[in-house]
Amino acid sequence: MPNFSFKISARLMSHLGEALISDELVALLELIKNSYDADANRSIINIDTNFINEYGQGKIEIFDDGNGMSLDIIENSFLKLATDYKVKTQKVSPKYNRMSLGNKGVGRLSLQRLGTYVNVLTNDGVTESYFNIDWTLFNDDVDIQNIQIPVNTNDVHVLEKHGTKMTIYGIKNIELWKDKDTFPRFKNEIISMLNPYEDGESKFLIDFSLDSFRFASDKYDVKLIDKLADSVVSFNFEAKTSKLYINITRKKKYAEYRFAETKKRYDDLGFDLEEIDDSAKYRNLIDSYEIDLNNISQSYGKIKNNILIKSSIDECKNSKKISKNIFLPGDFEGKYFAFDKTPGKFSAEEKKFLENINGVKLFRNNFRILPYGNKNYDWLSFTKYSQTISANIYKAHSVAGYIYINGEENLLKLQEMTNRQGLLEDNYGKNFLTILRDIITKIIVDSDNNFRNDFNANFEQIRDAKEGDIVYILGGKVSLTKRENHAEIIMQNATELSEQTKESIFDTEEVANLKSEIKRLTSSITNNANKIQMTISSEKKKINEEEKLLEKYKIVMANSIVAESLAHEILKIAIKTKNCAQSIRKEVLKKDINSQIVNANVDMITSSMQFLQRNASILDSNSYIKKANFEEVDIKELLENIKDTFPLFSSELDNTCSIVLTGESFMADIIKNNFVVTIENLLINSKYWLEKNEIDNPTINIHIDGRKIILYDNGIGVSKDVENNLFEAFVTAKPDSEGRGLGLYISSQLINEIDGSLTLDDERNIYGNKYKFVIKL
Repeated sequence: MPNFSFKISARLMSHLGEALISDELVALLELIKNSYDADANRSIINIDTNFINEYGQGKIEIFDDGNGMSLDIIENSFLKLATDYKVKTQKVSPKYNRMSLGNKGVGRLSLQRLGTYVNVLTNDGVTESYFNIDWTLFNDDVDIQNIQIPVNTNDVHVLEKHGTKMTIYGIKNIELWKDKDTFPRFKNEIISMLNPYEDGESKFLIDFSLDSFRFASDKYDVKLIDKLADSVVSFNFEAKTSKLYINITRKKKYAEYRFAETKKRYDDLGFDLEEIDDSAKYRNLIDSYEIDLNNISQSYGKIKNNILIKSSIDECKNSKKISKNIFLPGDFEGKYFAFDKTPGKFSAEEKKFLENINGVKLFRNNFRILPYGNKNYDWLSFTKYSQTISANIYKAHSVAGYIYINGEENLLKLQEMTNRQGLLEDNYGKNFLTILRDIITKIIVDSDNNFRNDFNANFEQIRDAKEGDIVYILGGKVSLTKRENHAEIIMQNATELSEQTKESIFDTEEVANLKSEIKRLTSSITNNANKIQMTISSEKKKINEEEKLLEKYKIVMANSIVAESLAHEILKIAIKTKNCAQSIRKEVLKKDINSQIVNANVDMITSSMQFLQRNASILDSNSYIKKANFEEVDIKELLENIKDTFPLFSSELDNTCSIVLTGESFMADIIKNNFVVTIENLLINSKYWLEKNEIDNPTINIHIDGRKIILYDNGIGVSKDVENNLFEAFVTAKPDSEGRGLGLYISSQLINEIDGSLTLDDERNIYGNKYKFVIKL
């Protein structure tokens, strides 16, 4: 029986070139990367679309002053596809210790993608070699190993020193290179490929010319960028400790601009602003965060732990089970420069400069990874957050900067796709992007939002302020005093003046004329002041009407969160009800029916339906009115009933969260449904945060103290970001996709309706957070 082996057709080269090198720009950039790997300081690219020879139209010359190629490298690396030569023998360049960028072994396919014929001349400092490749030969149906590439050496060197020169003839897609838009596009892309923020001995520059057009790469003026920036974010991740460090520095000019805007806004609303402490506006310029990626929620409560991918199985060491590993990248660092692009802030020249540097680029060893940072590609999700928090400096068009993923560890963990169009989104790649998008972006946007909110006064206090009332902002260091109604004062003074200048029979003609003129002026002043007063009254009326409209639809907004919560619970309970029904069906089919199992499943279904009925009654206004009757109840007995029947606890066999009820009971007149829904909502919140933060032995305590019910758990507590306005509408510490900030607002309203109150106690736990909810009846 004969033995056969695989043979490779030479046409595979053409197919691979098209598949792995997506376009001419990527092809050119691959060749530039090879120059970088070769320790070159400069790569010179000359393209002449008018040149014609026997191989076709157009010529591309690429020269670098790098290390050049020895005969061994030509044979075992350059002429060998998909080789791991660089990985095995040259991970780091010999001169500048650059980590290898072109480690896929497919760079020479770029030559095939660009033209039909190539001449290679290379000098490694000892031997100068040259060879030619006619790519048209690879279109024939011949075995690739039968195509010979003769390599010759020069006794007299053409190149003055070490380096490599490649000349490509017969440019493919010649019309692309002749297009007037190609040069500016390639210029911008090539410039942005290099790290313009880096400056040092190993810097790498490019000269690029296309016919009569030419440019040379250069570095950014980082000092100018920093000067123009309103906020600067620096961050770094330490793989050894799994710690992410984020530092935010806002410039004084940013605070001053926000303060000026604040002054103007409240002046328009009739308030005089006074700085009790003129440094108050600078009080929140710096924020620092230390995030443990093994326990994100404990470091930053608004982000849940399970956003990062973990290994599917637990590892064991020394017969001890340890927690699942998170797929974390190697060390990386970055810096963002954010600009408040309010019209009029920057000159035309500055705006053009900022437009040119816009975008956050990703670099590996000072070489950019496409397409991150491309125009109109919001890869860091700034737009997502700016759509939900409009007052936010971090927007796709207003941030510039860089991220470095240097080091050998990231070469293995953060690999690039073969077509050079981004990182491979495996577990490491996905987690890396999640860290950038859902942790760093989230935190810096929240920080900016908190900074801006510090300049805002309480809406109700501003709305209800009367003449002389004082409202405070910036931690009580800046006061806003409601001005007197000048229109009324003017009208009163004008009326008094008119009374004092009444005509008299003793008036001379001159005096009479003056009094007449005064009377005319006071009448005009009175009319204008009256118009101002009418305008103010009209605006107040509009505000009152809008508030009534808001109040009218408040129940609709409130119902949305109940509906959302109900939808989530209905899905969970529907699945459990189905399982219970199946368990009952199986048991009924048995000869010896276990009544305990049947009753347990029936009880679960009953309690679940009661839970849904209580919450659904809030959505049904008729049902709510019908049930809004006060009745005297034993509070502890009612709490015991909630504890024993609440489906999120009693119906989950795998539930590890326990409820401890203590204290002496008391009788109270309440609307029972309001109280039950409030307690259940507090329990849901506690259970959510305990599970999210992965708290050991999660426990919820309900303690009765006199006529107070105190509910707390052994979790991290309430985030300081929301502790002062936790019961206001639309305030939440939950991720955007998991909460609307109406649950506690609704609960507080329900308790208010039974003449009680729901508050957050001032006591703090071991984490420094408030954590006790108090219901007073």
